[in-house]
Amino acid sequence: MSTANGQHEELRGRPTGELVKQLSDQTSTLLRKEIELAKTELAEKGKEAGVGAGMLGGAGLVATLALGALTACLILFLGQAMDAWVASLIVAMAYGPSRGSSP
Repeated sequence: MSTANGQHEELRGRPTGELVKQLSDQTSTLLRKEIELAKTELAEKGKEAGVGAGMLGGAGLVATLALGALTACLILFLGQAMDAWVASLIVAMAYGPSRGSSP
């Protein structure tokens, strides 16, 4: 507690103008450091978001490839019972828009 009393007495002896200048300098320094910290935190979060977006894009690509494989499988399965072009047409119609939807 003696340290706080010593600082209090030291500040009491200084002129008001000097104390205001010191307050202004410390406030400016604090704001600059807070802005730097915010920039650093945003950069880190941006990197994490970029990784997440990349993973989402990769999952979309895999899903698209899986849909293509499923389409080929259905066409080959139906192609055993009918011509390949008819099987392809049936699968394409199954993936197409429903009849009740408007253009």
